Amino acid sequence: MAMLADSRPRPRLSLGRDLAIDLGTANTRIYSRGAGVVLDAPSVVAMRGRDVVAVGQQAKQMLGRVPEEFEVVQPIQHSVIHQYDATERMLRYFVQSAHGRSLISRPRLVVNVPSHLTGVEQRAVRDAGYAAGARQVFLVQTAMAAAIGADVPIHESRGHFVLSIGAGCTEVAVIASGGIVSGTSLRTGGVDFDVAIVEYLVEHFDMRVGEVTAEQIKINLGSAVPVDGIPVMTVQGQDSRTGLPKQIELSSVHVRKALQRPLDELLSALRRVLDTTPPEVSGDLLRTGLVVTGGGALLRGLPERLEHDLGVPVRLAAQPQLSVVEGAGRCADNISSVRRLLLIEPAL
Repeated sequence: MAMLADSRPRPRLSLGRDLAIDLGTANTRIYSRGAGVVLDAPSVVAMRGRDVVAVGQQAKQMLGRVPEEFEVVQPIQHSVIHQYDATERMLRYFVQSAHGRSLISRPRLVVNVPSHLTGVEQRAVRDAGYAAGARQVFLVQTAMAAAIGADVPIHESRGHFVLSIGAGCTEVAVIASGGIVSGTSLRTGGVDFDVAIVEYLVEHFDMRVGEVTAEQIKINLGSAVPVDGIPVMTVQGQDSRTGLPKQIELSSVHVRKALQRPLDELLSALRRVLDTTPPEVSGDLLRTGLVVTGGGALLRGLPERLEHDLGVPVRLAAQPQLSVVEGAGRCADNISSVRRLLLIEPAL
């Protein structure tokens, strides 16, 4: 079966332009030098045997709704390539879609990666980029890309605190003088918020829901602090005891309770980084504060919760879900001048 084309229009770009890629657990975003963000699509591939039948949004719509002969995969898990072949084919499709035509002149790619990736895992990202048609692949740490995309002056000698909450990975870093002074990387993110909701519904309502429904519950009802005026939501799923269809009314109070554990883990990570930050730099953070980026930053009330618990000013990036790809894109715009920010290719 032939691969289904994405119905959304794609800009037609001139050949040879460098690209930046945020290869995320939930979404892949591509930035084209001189054109900005030109693609934002779910990191999902639908396959029948070894044939790819859909990629992106069309594949995501097939999650949990396909016959046995189909497999719908999310090849990036916790920002790490989990299924290389599916990632390679997905990335090639996305790069060609963003480019608007076949890659006659191969672009250079800048791809962000979390700091917890091993040398072997970094190599897999590079190999996937080359297989997708790149002539050169550069890597930049996610926290650094997020800071650049959020307009943090990374080259200042004073410290800046950055939090990037992706779907499968969270990066925390204190940056000063163009480098990371202290930081940590968690293999948890927005998807784990969804998992917490699924587990809460099973425990308290004897009800199972799929990941797409859990994500919608998070978007509609989720908050980090009490928020007035959020209407209840009718949720449909499956009774975990009988297997029969089930429907309940869910409130924001329930969802806030469900999200308490992953939020506590996030706050613990932020405090650990603050504990390992040199005192001179730590003092800067009372003035510069914390910048929050990533799709997970869109959870209602999160900046207020972080500011209350950490005691530093908190700013939400202008477009938090695009900060990483915008920052990587600025690196792609000026590769020669930012080489010291890029990761050296690991030796195997």
